[in-house]
Amino acid sequence: MDILLAAGGFALRNALATALAGAHHRVIALPLAKDEVLPDVIRVDLVIVDDAFPVARHPDQWDVVLRHAQTSATMLLESPSLGRSNGTGAKKTDAAASIRPNLVLDKPFSDAQLLAYVRMAVSQAHAGKDNPLLSRGGLVLDTESRQAFYGDSSMPIALSPREYGALEALLEADGRYLSFDELLERVCGNGTVFEQRDIMTTVMYRLMGKMRRAGLFITKHGDRYRIG
Repeated sequence: MDILLAAGGFALRNALATALAGAHHRVIALPLAKDEVLPDVIRVDLVIVDDAFPVARHPDQWDVVLRHAQTSATMLLESPSLGRSNGTGAKKTDAAASIRPNLVLDKPFSDAQLLAYVRMAVSQAHAGKDNPLLSRGGLVLDTESRQAFYGDSSMPIALSPREYGALEALLEADGRYLSFDELLERVCGNGTVFEQRDIMTTVMYRLMGKMRRAGLFITKHGDRYRIG
């Protein structure tokens, strides 16, 4: 995928460009260094805009960003303190107020979150679908492909359909404990039989082990579970 990135500074620009290039994306990164020039012809699939991009210092580069944001999928990297994410109504930066993003990714975020949102930004823009991503901390679930990513890895965690279903239920619980029976009903449906309870016990044991190896812990308290 061809990406135009407008970051808030050189450190963030370089870090994001490295992460994107590592996932085999082609990146034009702004702001430009003194010895860099923009290509004469730019064609991109996605524009990523950091709400801290210094619009006033780089008006010519910002014009390029706006021009492509009107014709490409656009993703905004937003600081929650600047309004939308925490509902404060605080005034947004010039960069955030000037575009209409297809997806918004709140800071801070992991490389895995960034890459998951990149995968979905273009498809959401063209399909007009709601955001199919769920995230908590460094864990990201792509509910369309039913894949889970954690930390800075761009490779999905290997999960069975039942393991994914249990993990999605725990993520949607947003820190609340879910009982074993609630997870059983979510994953196996109503009218479960004894054999399915045994299967679900194995599912939770394996899921907890896989999450632990990935660096994320599922807490078990009696017959109740939650993430973290």
